[in-house]
Amino acid sequence: GIDDDQNGYIDDVYGWDFIDQDNNVDSTEDPTHGTHVSGIITGVSNNLYGGSGIAPGLKVMPLRWYGSSGNWTSAIIAETYHYAVANGAKIISTSYGIDFLVEDKLYRDTLLYVKENDVLVFNSAGNGDFENPERQKIEDVILVCSVGSKRSNVDKKSKFSNYGTGIDICAPGDPIFSTVQIKYGTVDRYADLSGTSMATPVAAAVAGLIWSVNPNFSATDVRLKLLQTADNIDNKNQSYKGMLGAGRINAFSAVK
Repeated sequence: GIDDDQNGYIDDVYGWDFIDQDNNVDSTEDPTHGTHVSGIITGVSNNLYGGSGIAPGLKVMPLRWYGSSGNWTSAIIAETYHYAVANGAKIISTSYGIDFLVEDKLYRDTLLYVKENDVLVFNSAGNGDFENPERQKIEDVILVCSVGSKRSNVDKKSKFSNYGTGIDICAPGDPIFSTVQIKYGTVDRYADLSGTSMATPVAAAVAGLIWSVNPNFSATDVRLKLLQTADNIDNKNQSYKGMLGAGRINAFSAVK
């Protein structure tokens, strides 16, 4: 009940809910999405439970800005991003529709503020199978498309994924197992979800690995390393040449 660090938010130990303005970041409406994304990035390794996240040593700061009591606006996004920067975030990973914000001055100014503070922003390319979505006009966001992660579809553009000349990079997102529990018959198992929402944290986590290995890198350095070490997948996507960014992320090449 005390704002010990005097940052204007009381008991924000685990993050903050910018919709309800409290410290409860749990989502009762959709308890799977954020949990699944977080597990993709930082799921604990070597604990004899299921799989591992891409970068288990990273820290996640859960910030909630969507719910039945309110939708995201550029004002809420601005407050959230400023909070993230002020509290030490180096990477912001989001999976939401930003097409309607392309011409929003506050949103664009917020992205500029984030960039000036040496923080990277990743966002999903979108799941409409659209060519050149509006969001690709936003150069200060790394847009991530989805490719297959099964033997039958590996490195092929996911049928649902947006694509275009302004997409930055692709990552596996179709499907991805992570830290959400479901019933499969009578058996409890990890849930697999598909979407550019899953591909985005994979790419963001690799950026986190790059920064961990190269702590003196700037955000620009990390972005360039991520893009330059991606694998070209045009041979498996003849109809989408030049539309899948730098290619599919390669974590090994990115950190060696």
